[in-house]
Amino acid sequence: MGKIMSNRYVILLSRFVLGIIFIYASIDKIIDPISFSSTIDNYHISPYSLNNIAALVIPWLELIIGVFLICRIFINGSSFIAILLLLFFIFILTQALLRG
Repeated sequence: MGKIMSNRYVILLSRFVLGIIFIYASIDKIIDPISFSSTIDNYHISPYSLNNIAALVIPWLELIIGVFLICRIFINGSSFIAILLLLFFIFILTQALLRG
């Protein structure tokens, strides 16, 4: 398993796939931030005013991270922010499932 994870082609492919996923996920949110704000509001984790700010910032952050991962720009920072966003998303989904 260690050899697979350290293989540069696996790392390159993983970075590329994650970058494409982030870019794809951001496009719809950038086009319609009002709908994304409503989606954020459905999770009931923050005040409505923060939902609007998040709906404007998060999609652009996802787009930038996706481009940076593909182009290998600021790779450590981009990877770290991508991990934080994914962990936060998992946390939000988990608490929503637990609340029903």
